Amino acid sequence: MPPKWKCRKVTAEKAVDLNDLNTFIGQYSKSENTNIRYAGILHKADEWLPNHLSQMNPDKDDFSVNIPGFEHTSPRNIFSNKTAKFAFREPMECTPHLLGMYLYNDCIIQGNGKSTADQIRAAFLLWFEQLDGDRFSRKTQWSWDLSQGPGKEGQGNPIQCYLVDEVYKSIVHAATMRGDSRTHSKAITVGDLTRIYNWSSNQCDATALLKKPVLSADEISGLTLHLFWLAFSSTAFTIWTRNMELSNLHHSDLDWDHVVAHHCIQHVQISLRKHKDEQQRAARGESRIEELCGM
Repeated sequence: MPPKWKCRKVTAEKAVDLNDLNTFIGQYSKSENTNIRYAGILHKADEWLPNHLSQMNPDKDDFSVNIPGFEHTSPRNIFSNKTAKFAFREPMECTPHLLGMYLYNDCIIQGNGKSTADQIRAAFLLWFEQLDGDRFSRKTQWSWDLSQGPGKEGQGNPIQCYLVDEVYKSIVHAATMRGDSRTHSKAITVGDLTRIYNWSSNQCDATALLKKPVLSADEISGLTLHLFWLAFSSTAFTIWTRNMELSNLHHSDLDWDHVVAHHCIQHVQISLRKHKDEQQRAARGESRIEELCGM
């Protein structure tokens, strides 16, 4: 008998479209939340760039970078070119310099720090590679060579050029000197809770109904929204810390001198299991809440 593959019927299949392939990669190479966050970062940078270019000093003839081992002077016309406002969309000769300026502005002048720099670098790294993965690959050192011909001058990923790397390292060192040791994944502290509670007490007076039995529509709306925020934020804190940090609280950390509401809604008791692989579970539509009881 002939092999099975020789008996297999060949069916006509639709050719794979390159646009469909690119759409598939763009949709599933990163999680949906990551793509949304990166899109927001790129949009913010695009809004900053034209305004920054319009404010650059037109009286200076050149732009100098004085970094040990990278003393470099760029002609001023690379910034005055009308296409420079698209430097974050398509890599140009001025792209590395503008990326360094943007990192400095967003992380130092605006005071956002290292975590913001990490997100900006990751967003631009992915964006430039998606434009042309071979030409703007992260594995190739950035260079601008006019001899390569129109449309091929830039090679490598500009977000990883020497200048941008030095700006990033300086941001990290500046954050270390300021003592910015906290990261986004660090658990909230009792001091943070104290500040939130003090702010809440000022914004939402627990005795408002006792002082003024009849509230206006705006007062009721503000009070309702604030109480909802308190309820959800306290639940989110409990889930985020997985009930571990709460064991470190002391009696002195709690304020027992408050007015009790006229009615009491029974609390919801939540217990979580299998805390790892959060993004994969969310992508599959699975819930992190394994048990819901105590209603």
